[in-house]
Amino acid sequence: MWRVAVSDPNPIEEYMSKRILINATPAGEVWATFVENGTLEELFVESSRKQVLRGNIYRAHVTSIDNKLRAAFIDYGTDRNGFISIKDIHPDAFHRAPRRERDFQVSDVLQVGQPLLVQLKKEEDGSKGAAFTTDITLASSYTVISPVSGGESTISRKITNVKTKRSIKTIMKQCDPDGRYGVMVRTAAEDRESHEVLADLQTQLRAWGFIQADFQSKRSPCLLYRESQLITRMVRDHYTDDVDEVILDDEEAFDDLKRYCEERLPGAVNKLTLYSERLPLFVKYKVEGQINQLTSHQIDLPSGGNISINNTEAATVFDINS
Repeated sequence: MWRVAVSDPNPIEEYMSKRILINATPAGEVWATFVENGTLEELFVESSRKQVLRGNIYRAHVTSIDNKLRAAFIDYGTDRNGFISIKDIHPDAFHRAPRRERDFQVSDVLQVGQPLLVQLKKEEDGSKGAAFTTDITLASSYTVISPVSGGESTISRKITNVKTKRSIKTIMKQCDPDGRYGVMVRTAAEDRESHEVLADLQTQLRAWGFIQADFQSKRSPCLLYRESQLITRMVRDHYTDDVDEVILDDEEAFDDLKRYCEERLPGAVNKLTLYSERLPLFVKYKVEGQINQLTSHQIDLPSGGNISINNTEAATVFDINS
C-alpha cells in the first residue's frame, strides 16, 4: 500500500493529549494507532484478506513427537501442523508424569493422538508453522486471567489509589480465593465502579468455563475461542480514562465498537467519534508522516548516511551506508 504524507493546513493543539486513531482503508486493511502528545507511540495493521489467528484457542491433538527438538507437532485444523515446545506445555497437560523432574524426553509425557488445549502464540512465518502454548490467557477490558498456570492475583502498578486497590483486592478474593485463575487487574480498572470490574472478571471466568466444557465435549481439531479483531483489541488493551478520544473513520467499524463499549467499556462510549472530514484522519492528526517514516526500509542519518533494513526468512539484514 502506498501512503503519502501531506502537510496539515489546519494545525491543532496536540500537547497533553492521548488519542486512539483507527483508519479502515478501502483495500480491507485496518490501521490502528495510539498517539500521545502528537507522537505516534503504537501502530498495528491488520488485513481482512489475512485472518489473524494469534490468541485463538483450539482443541488440537499430537501428530508426532521430536525428542531432539524437545517438542511436538499438533494438528489444529489447518493445512500445516503447529509446533509446541516442551517449555510451553504445562505439567497439567502431560499424558503421564515424568519419572524424573529434569532431562526427561517429550515422549515420556506426551503421546501421539493425545488432545491438547492450546493457544496460538505466534503465527506461521514462511516455512515455519504456528507456535502454541498450553498456558492460556484471556484478556478483557479490566482483567486478564491465566487459568492454567494460575498464581496469586496482581494489580497494575499504575493503580496507586489505596481505596481502589483495597476494593479490587476484595473482588479478587471473592472470585479467586485460591489463586486458581492468576487474575491480573489492568490499569483501565482504576476509577471504575466495583461492580463493573466484578462483572468483567465474571465474564472472563464464564468464558473459561465454556472453553473447558467444549474441550471435553468436542472432537479435535477444532476452534474453541476466537480472539477479538484489531479494532476491539486496540480499545480493550489501550483505553484508559485519560484517553481523550477514540476516533474511527469507518461507520460500520464505529457502530461495532460502540456496541462493544456499551457492553464492556461504558466509560469509553462518550469518547468515541466518527470522523467524516475530507482530510484523511492520519493527516489531520499529523501521524501520516510518522507512519511513512516508521514503515520505511531506510533510515536517514544526520551525517548524511543511511541504514537500510530488509527482512528475509532467516534474518533481518541491516546495511549501513556511510
